[in-house]
Amino acid sequence: MKDNSDNPDCTLCQLHESATAGSVCLKGEGDRDGSLLIYLDAPNFVEDRRHRGMVSDSADFLRWLLRRMSITSGFYIDYVLKCYPKNCRQFGTKAHRANMIEACATYRLATLQQMKPRALVAMGTTACEAFTGSEKVSEWAGARWIPNEPFVREFLEGIWVTYSPGYALQGASESVPIYRTLFQAAEEAGLNPKFNPNVKHYDYGT
Repeated sequence: MKDNSDNPDCTLCQLHESATAGSVCLKGEGDRDGSLLIYLDAPNFVEDRRHRGMVSDSADFLRWLLRRMSITSGFYIDYVLKCYPKNCRQFGTKAHRANMIEACATYRLATLQQMKPRALVAMGTTACEAFTGSEKVSEWAGARWIPNEPFVREFLEGIWVTYSPGYALQGASESVPIYRTLFQAAEEAGLNPKFNPNVKHYDYGT
């Protein structure tokens, strides 16, 4: 399936001005015909500098979580904001951030139209803000909610919210609620998740 969710010449919001040259609108990763759609906040510093999406420790940990539940296909991982945001002053202001989230909705809509997923997971503060209207993940994590964006409701009656993979890298215990939410979403997507004891424990660097 053709990927229409990236545009290296995108100028829809201020983020293209602060992203490293060649790092505008970074691509997601996975199966565009999959039934599970996972949204992370945005590319991080490493991905911005490497001009490639999904090459961070957070993305690697997310893939490990999915392998841990015996899922190696049938999913797609993307960003709510497709450019690295931390060099942009306006990103810290809620009103400006809302404009950025709305601008990137063009790509979220394209992805939803192409995939028509059976389940969606929003991981992290910006992802939570995009799909619920609030950046307070703790108030939404671990449950299924009616999405805030009207066009999302055309495809899905509910979305799952949890913490970002980067948050889980702070310690093994933080990964438990994230794993549970992903597992429930994978069940909803029809991916038949099952704990895989052959996947080795993740090395948290401790």
